[in-house]
Amino acid sequence: RTTGRRMSATQTYDIEAMARRLAELDDMQAIRDQQLRYARALDWDDERLLAEVFWPDAEIDYGFFVGRGDEFVKVMIGVSRESGSRPWHAVSGQSVHLT
Repeated sequence: RTTGRRMSATQTYDIEAMARRLAELDDMQAIRDQQLRYARALDWDDERLLAEVFWPDAEIDYGFFVGRGDEFVKVMIGVSRESGSRPWHAVSGQSVHLT
């Protein structure tokens, strides 16, 4: 982690720690991107994008729906198209904690 100070030419770097931190940041951003894709797919009735959000064999339990990812896509797109209304997701203040 940097402290905002300039590094001198004689300072050493812990390359392994930097690589771990970069991988962690990359993972966190990938999770945030996936959350945004999910919201966009539902908001815009985008069946193709929603199908990309879940693994086809993902097990999903939203309470009102329990099943596989590919089944969820069909159900949600069907409900959205039949009702004529779309949810609008405001994605903000995301909190991601890696374990």
